[in-house]
Amino acid sequence: MIYYNQFMAFPSAATILTKLETNDAGFISELTVIIKAIGRKWHWSGHDEIDDVAQECYLKLLQNLRSGKFRGDSSFKTYLYAIIRNTCIDYYKRSKIVETIDIEKVALTDHSPSAEENMISRDKRKTACRQEDL
Repeated sequence: MIYYNQFMAFPSAATILTKLETNDAGFISELTVIIKAIGRKWHWSGHDEIDDVAQECYLKLLQNLRSGKFRGDSSFKTYLYAIIRNTCIDYYKRSKIVETIDIEKVALTDHSPSAEENMISRDKRKTACRQEDL
């Protein structure tokens, strides 16, 4: 964790972008560790999943820095955290399993009483109440 304090205190997006584009191995390694640590806080338990999320975060960060979206209004740590959080949420939405049901294979049965059964039941209750009153 050599770069951690430097990593979070970089004054400009240009400096960060330069570190990324020159493939500074120590910086990129530290960035990956930080992305994975924050991603795990969002309950990504699977090792493969967190690797996918980390890679996607790394790419989004690089794209955002190149396009000038990070203006330095907030700290880089805050900006990175927002990218990771949003990427985790997007990844979760995409990976949700949607269960489909074949309507032809499902037996549709109605277990509620019919209107006739309801009337008979109501009449029996009324009759029982009348007999109690007598």
